[in-house]
Amino acid sequence: MRSGSIYWAIHVLIWGNLAFYISTWITIIFQCIPQEKIWNPEYKGGHCTNYEVSALVTGIVNVISDFLILLLPLVAIWRLRMAPKRKIGVLAVFATGLLSVELTPLSITAGYTLTIFHLVRLPQA
Repeated sequence: MRSGSIYWAIHVLIWGNLAFYISTWITIIFQCIPQEKIWNPEYKGGHCTNYEVSALVTGIVNVISDFLILLLPLVAIWRLRMAPKRKIGVLAVFATGLLSVELTPLSITAGYTLTIFHLVRLPQA
């Protein structure tokens, strides 16, 4: 089974996610140069990357990887030799994971909205 398509798809997902999240961590750590600008936006000089774009890209990658991770067992279950009625029942149990995939874009939207509100500074009296 180590040479099957499911095996290789799992490895591509694992290593792809690992590479993506390592690069995301590095991006977050070095989002502002010098780093003092992260907690002190009035710091003169330096620059920061666009955090909203980074958060949006991370959310989109999460949705795609969640969907692909959900598909892997469905494909494997479909290949099993069992009665079609039972197979559909097992697929239905795994398909409840679609709820997670459907709700993730809502969290991305909510997180993006919260980030925008967090960045808005109210005038001080």
